[in-house]
Amino acid sequence: MPSTMLLALIMAPVLAEIPEPSRTNPAILVSELTILSTGGSGGVSSGRYAWELLRSIGERPSLTIEEVRLIHGVAAQGPWTLIADDNYVQSLLTALGHLTECSTVGAVMSPSGAHEALFFGTNPPPGWAMSLRSAQVHTELTVRRCPGATLYGPANGLPDATLGAWELRQGLRMSVKDGDGLSTPFTVVGKPTQEASRTHARALAFLEEHPDAIVLNAGNSLDGASSVVDGALSLHRPTGLRALSEVRPDALLPGQNELAAGPRAFIDEARPYSLPLVATNWSTSDPSLALPASVMVTRGAARIAVLGVLDPALMERLPSLAADGVTLTDPISALNAEISRLQALPEPPDAIVLLTTSGAAQQDQLRRKVRGADLLIGDTSFATLRVASETWVMRPTTRAEKGAPVTLPLDGLLSVSLIVDPDAHRVVEVKAEPLLVRGDAPVHPATTAAITAVRAELYPSLDHPLLPAPAEGPASAWGAANFGQLVCEAVREHTGADLVVLAPRPPPRVPPGPLTALAVADALASLERLEAHPVPADRYADLLNALPAVELVTCGSAPGAAFPLAGGRPLDPSRTYRLVTTDLTRQSTPLGALLQAGPPPRPLDPRGPQPLGVTLHAAVMDTLTESVKRQGGDAAMQHFLVERPHTIEPLWLLRARGLSLEMTRFDGVNDPAPFAAVPETLAVSPSSFTLSTAADLSLEYSSAAWAWDLRGRSAYSVVRTADAAQEASDDGRLSTSLVSRRLTLPYAPGAWAPYGELLYDSEWTPTDDGAGSLNPRQADLSMALGLGAAPAPTLRRLRLGGFANRDLNQLSDKPTEVGLRLDLEASRRLGDVARLSALGDVMWFAHTNNDDPSDLRLRAWGELRLSLPLARWLELSVYSQGFVVYGRHPENDVWGLASTTGATLTASGSATLGR
Repeated sequence: MPSTMLLALIMAPVLAEIPEPSRTNPAILVSELTILSTGGSGGVSSGRYAWELLRSIGERPSLTIEEVRLIHGVAAQGPWTLIADDNYVQSLLTALGHLTECSTVGAVMSPSGAHEALFFGTNPPPGWAMSLRSAQVHTELTVRRCPGATLYGPANGLPDATLGAWELRQGLRMSVKDGDGLSTPFTVVGKPTQEASRTHARALAFLEEHPDAIVLNAGNSLDGASSVVDGALSLHRPTGLRALSEVRPDALLPGQNELAAGPRAFIDEARPYSLPLVATNWSTSDPSLALPASVMVTRGAARIAVLGVLDPALMERLPSLAADGVTLTDPISALNAEISRLQALPEPPDAIVLLTTSGAAQQDQLRRKVRGADLLIGDTSFATLRVASETWVMRPTTRAEKGAPVTLPLDGLLSVSLIVDPDAHRVVEVKAEPLLVRGDAPVHPATTAAITAVRAELYPSLDHPLLPAPAEGPASAWGAANFGQLVCEAVREHTGADLVVLAPRPPPRVPPGPLTALAVADALASLERLEAHPVPADRYADLLNALPAVELVTCGSAPGAAFPLAGGRPLDPSRTYRLVTTDLTRQSTPLGALLQAGPPPRPLDPRGPQPLGVTLHAAVMDTLTESVKRQGGDAAMQHFLVERPHTIEPLWLLRARGLSLEMTRFDGVNDPAPFAAVPETLAVSPSSFTLSTAADLSLEYSSAAWAWDLRGRSAYSVVRTADAAQEASDDGRLSTSLVSRRLTLPYAPGAWAPYGELLYDSEWTPTDDGAGSLNPRQADLSMALGLGAAPAPTLRRLRLGGFANRDLNQLSDKPTEVGLRLDLEASRRLGDVARLSALGDVMWFAHTNNDDPSDLRLRAWGELRLSLPLARWLELSVYSQGFVVYGRHPENDVWGLASTTGATLTASGSATLGR
């Protein structure tokens, strides 16, 4: 059956002598209970493939594994094994319709063991295969060639060709070279241990032997999320629920898998099967979701109280609990309170059993602090494989005395003989004997048919190679580190995130070698949904510094780096970065607290997570599949694990260093003359119109090789009255520049690269020469070449070079001017609420043979701005600007200084246009 927790308590009065130290009388009447327990392994997906063969081969220095590849096109039915010629499920399913066309081609010896069987086609197995430790059983099988497949089995008869009679299994396609250099290809078909259908059959057989059994289920007996249908629960859950109902549980504790879609969904899902649920530390105000704290089960004279404990950590792993109004309270307090209530009953229970799927730390607390419990069913270790039996003889104690409950394994079938003294209401003896369900045990036909039907429908679409074996070799396995990095980079590519943060996840539970799409999908089975969080640059650095303290998988930026980068670029103070994670990672790890740390969101800023409308499963599978289709598996793995983490990808930005506009119209009194002596400005001022604009916009592109921008700057301020107009500022600049990063020293603060810039400098209106005439409108075109420093956290831009400048209004009268130019931009964060920035542009002109009073030796402009960000695109600033000129003609060889100070509400920031 699907992975369940069953406790079958068979009550039979026996006359037994209680051994010391439990003897109170030479002989007393006791009840002997037989307990059968299994569970904690996750439903239909619980079947384990040990692949002991790989270890056996590894023990032989003369043998070398040349190839090992997971395949899904294998099936078994009793003594029969069917292997598709191309190893694919679809070909296997097709072959099932042609079993009557199979023809015998010979007989072959097949070495096998408890965990796998080896098939060598029609060739005799090599000597090394017949002496493997893991394949000591040698069976002669008849080989039949079928259309698209090979059938191995007995000499007489044929298997049932019905799809539901077959069990789809995992297999390996291998090639091994011996000490003589001879390579032998062969196929390995696995035998799953603790497989769902066989476990169900074994449980039903046990219940048939003991019809008065008490059956308890300790949770995690259903599959959770589907591995093949995105965003859905497993399609095996109806099969699991039917199996649960067939074993007639007297109490069932829901676990994480049962509650994957939330308590309300599970209770509704389980209602048709009349499953009796129990949970001691379950609290809700909704009567439809309420569960009993304990269940009293009576057989004959014995009374057994069953309590269930859910780990409070599930509140973080399953946000749907809180969403449905369910709280998991402190287990210790809840258990002690319920046990005290039970002990105070006129007829207290003879044994108290605790069911739990809690982790080791929570179980340790239960053993230390809970009083009065006899058995704790919840040890999820797999040690039952080696234990033959174990017996505990209990000393007599009162319920109030401290005494840790006997902890029994949860994983696998376990027969427990429990002797209780109904008169004293206590447990006398506990004897446990594991019952392993191996791959050669009989299946439950209906359960196998249901499982195979689902797999036959869904497996073919995912039965194809997806990723090669890791670079260490053909027999190397994917570990948690490289698989986690692969998943992280796939999410980053799918979402265009600057930083991806995910909870660690185990690698695919498959043998070494390449990964099929089905193996990857199984490892990604979850209902996690991706969400984005905008993080301003000033908080981004703090977040990166805090991430090393928690065990999370990250990509895009290196946590804790002395020189933080985002996508290979230094942090840009004007940008808001995009962090992508999953709802489960945010809610169940310290990431949620880190995202909440720092100053509260500013007005108009986006608040909370922004759902991306895609699951983690879909994002990763779609991205990997597309990448492999486009460039092949080897290149895709190289891309995600080697190239992408260190690649500066192309980036388009729209940057606003400042946008502001002010328009004011003042209409004065019709005739101010009669009010000339009135001390009121509004009464005597003439009508006027004031216009003030400032803009600094740029379109920027950057990659590992180039950085380009197109930048426009404008400043204009004028006050117009009926008689005159006074300009305070008038400047317009359009420039484009290109930086070659291919010639840059290693990318780090202080690295320099060559650049070129073309600048057109003009104005909106011409100036007055002071004699009533207008000067020509400024129209200077310059080209600069020089070196630019790589952006750093504070010094965002520093360029130094030579330039050549032409006055387009005087092409025939003025020669080309040359000189030096310095261009800089800097920004510094001041605490959590303010930012100090500086801009500077300095041009030094050399002499020409035709200097006149319109020529300058020095032109310098600078700005110092203190900004208080109000929202993502809005800030309140106070600023001071300075303009310095010095002429190079005798008539203007003096210093000129102009300055502007003010405060403004400015739109500023950067937006990512594409990658």
